[in-house]
Amino acid sequence: MRKLLLLLCVFNLTLLFSQKDIRLIKTTKGVINKDSLFILENKNCKYITNEKDEFTGKGVIKTTWYTLKSEKELILVMFRKINKSKTLVFSLNKYLGCTVSFKGQASTVKIKLENNTIVSFYNIADTNCGDFMIIGNLTEKDILKLKSSPIKTIRFHGDRYYHDVKKILYPNFFIDKLNCIK
Repeated sequence: MRKLLLLLCVFNLTLLFSQKDIRLIKTTKGVINKDSLFILENKNCKYITNEKDEFTGKGVIKTTWYTLKSEKELILVMFRKINKSKTLVFSLNKYLGCTVSFKGQASTVKIKLENNTIVSFYNIADTNCGDFMIIGNLTEKDILKLKSSPIKTIRFHGDRYYHDVKKILYPNFFIDKLNCIK
């Protein structure tokens, strides 16, 4: 029975991934590592929208929600680009008060990289008092910083509380994914 289940798992993986990909996710014991499988699943760019707006003529790109997991929290990130303007949307399944965009009080996501660089994103969207979600501008300077080093810690800051996430399962997320909105 075990051999049959293993055979079915390998067969299903071959439908989703190439042989090269499958070799990448095998450990030395021949067991598939779920964290490696998670990263491999998310390695390609996936889009909701990648077209020109028929009314404005502007190029519009929106990626799907990418899952940037930690051990306990679900973190979602979406890239958006309208013409040359780029933004990131961050979502965390945690209540931190409202996310606001008032000058001097804007909710933030701060990303500390392994090289100790900190990249900050300030909410530019309307106030939201549910689970934490912000939209932040993404500059070319931010892109260069995010591509320079893996993620170490992410701080989500609402108008009442903040929450740090230290154990990111996909620390190279920005290094791998920022090319999706060139």
